[in-house]
Amino acid sequence: MIRATIKLMLDGKPMADGKHAVYLRILKDRRQKKISLGLNCKKENFVNESFTKAHPLYHDENEILLMLKTRAFKIITEFKRNETDFTLEEFEEAFRDDKKQKEMSVIDFFNEIIEEMMRSGRISNAKAYLSTRDSIIKFKGKSIKFKEITTTFLDKYEVFLRENGNNHGGIAFKMKELKALFNKARKRKLIPKEPYPFEDYKISKLKSEVSKVALTIEEFKKIRDLDLSFHSHLVEAHNYFMFSAYARGMNFKDMVDLKWSVDILI
Repeated sequence: MIRATIKLMLDGKPMADGKHAVYLRILKDRRQKKISLGLNCKKENFVNESFTKAHPLYHDENEILLMLKTRAFKIITEFKRNETDFTLEEFEEAFRDDKKQKEMSVIDFFNEIIEEMMRSGRISNAKAYLSTRDSIIKFKGKSIKFKEITTTFLDKYEVFLRENGNNHGGIAFKMKELKALFNKARKRKLIPKEPYPFEDYKISKLKSEVSKVALTIEEFKKIRDLDLSFHSHLVEAHNYFMFSAYARGMNFKDMVDLKWSVDILI
């Protein structure tokens, strides 16, 4: 006999803004799977599998929760009616309506991810995705599907970006965002794992074109001897720079990782 239970719950780990993601959890054969629903709230605003009145748009989002939970029960009922056992992965595929989702456009998925990032307080990440989304719209419009993103597509997109003033660094940035989106779609089973265009198209080839120019002795002395008496807010930055210089150009990340310790020599 097929036995499975469904429950709406909060993720135990809060996001950057302190809110918790809402999941649909299915338990079957002593195994569980949590499926993200794209909703989140404060911990105290989620009671008995629903949002409280203190949650913004609680009425509308409770209707969404009810609709999603009903869909989950219908899927399990259909499996039982057909006397077909199922895996948690097969349930998730049916829950996400895989055939329909595979037709989701790249831009629609960009919009979905951008919205999720905005809701979770990841504003800078959302802006990065937004920039890449807009450049792809300029390149191919809004109706492009994931299956159209091939190695040839990426090569032509790179040419388009170069023609529009992007250097190696800017192109690599947008390609990384597009690759990340592609990987999210694969992880959510919206698209098949193969073909994978980024296996042949290597972003690593787009090395930064930064031209390093060393300071002259005179320029260094001017910085070293700078009088900051009336600019106290710059003293700490000046100290970091001088330490880096005297440490033979130690980069900022390595400086941040330094730990204070005292070695006693006997």
